Amino acid sequence: MKTFLKNPSFHLFLLAGLAMAIPVYRSFANAFIIISFVVGLFLIYQNKSGLRILLRSIIALPVFFYLYLLINGLTGYDYDFLWKQLNKNLLFVLIPFSVLMLYKDFFYTKILRLFTYSLFTITSVLLLHNLIKFIKGADSSVFYFHEFTELIGEHAVYFSLYLSLGILICMDQIQKQTYIRVNALMILIFSLGLWFSASKAIILATLALVIFYLISQSGISFKKAAIGLSVLVVFGISIATNPFLKQRFIEGFTYDINFEPTDKLENARVFTSAEIDEISDLELRVILGKISTYHLVKDQNLMFGYGLSDYQDYLDYYYMYYGLAPFHYEGYSPHNQYITTLVSSGLVGLFIFLLYIGYSFYRGFIKGHYLYLSFLILFCFAMVFETYLLRAKGIIFFFFFNSFFLIHNAQNTKDEDSNIRK
Repeated sequence: MKTFLKNPSFHLFLLAGLAMAIPVYRSFANAFIIISFVVGLFLIYQNKSGLRILLRSIIALPVFFYLYLLINGLTGYDYDFLWKQLNKNLLFVLIPFSVLMLYKDFFYTKILRLFTYSLFTITSVLLLHNLIKFIKGADSSVFYFHEFTELIGEHAVYFSLYLSLGILICMDQIQKQTYIRVNALMILIFSLGLWFSASKAIILATLALVIFYLISQSGISFKKAAIGLSVLVVFGISIATNPFLKQRFIEGFTYDINFEPTDKLENARVFTSAEIDEISDLELRVILGKISTYHLVKDQNLMFGYGLSDYQDYLDYYYMYYGLAPFHYEGYSPHNQYITTLVSSGLVGLFIFLLYIGYSFYRGFIKGHYLYLSFLILFCFAMVFETYLLRAKGIIFFFFFNSFFLIHNAQNTKDEDSNIRK
């Protein structure tokens, strides 16, 4: 049994299994996380390394962040909500620890390839499933947004992130002359899935990263400029001529509302139900962000936030202040990960989180690792519009791949892993 638990092939099975489970049901990913963590504890015991493993920055920063959230949350009063949050946020620690203990450098390509194969299979199934529904008489809306991913119970915006990373991985593999036709086919399927998932921010970020990739490899050439321009034109035309996508993008960039929060109840603007129904996606994010940050400062909680236990209660109270709750946006986050972190854990918590992000960028930059840097840019940009780390699926996706790339860069010293031309 000890030999089996130490076997690198078993470790590859666990990490690859976790990567492949990310696009599907969360219960599969949870099973791999638990088993990987237990095996990691066994390896620590066998190697007699003890708690020294926690001193490595790859794991130390997530552990420190989690401990801060725990201590900060204990100062509040809603312990039921706190324990739910802490239980979910424990993934901040479990995933980096497991990857750190099990990862070997020769796993790198295999894990990325298996992730794309899993994602390709799921995306193909979704496309086929919705095509069959359409043929049977369903409306064309079955192809788009939440209805596109309804079969697997996944949020379309989260699935867009997986697809975007899948495209970037396949492009990286093509550049390395690996399974060119297979990766080209997967890029096509992932692009269709991304188009139907209809996440505005992820589509725009993916287009920018693809063009950056084409330029970064060896500078601008006529061929690459033509390819990049063609990609933009095709997506532009497809969005402009598709009523659903066109409306999604129009709503996403519409901002025509005059709102400023106040600490005087008699001066507060109270939204009517009719006005709330007309609020665009962008307007909602700006309104919730303004409410969150304004009252955080006014309540003199900027340094430490409202606490992980209480922040949602405070937000709901102030939403009600402006007529946005209880029947509309009660329980909503500000839809911005940075603002949500600030509100829940203050400037201190936001600093620790940004320190971890900054360290990740630094490690990717000194290695010149395009794929890792693209992943970070993609996720950091996406966090401006969504609170991905409030859901277990978002936590698993980010911390698995960020830990995966961090540890790979720390172990790999070969120059050929760098694929940004110096």
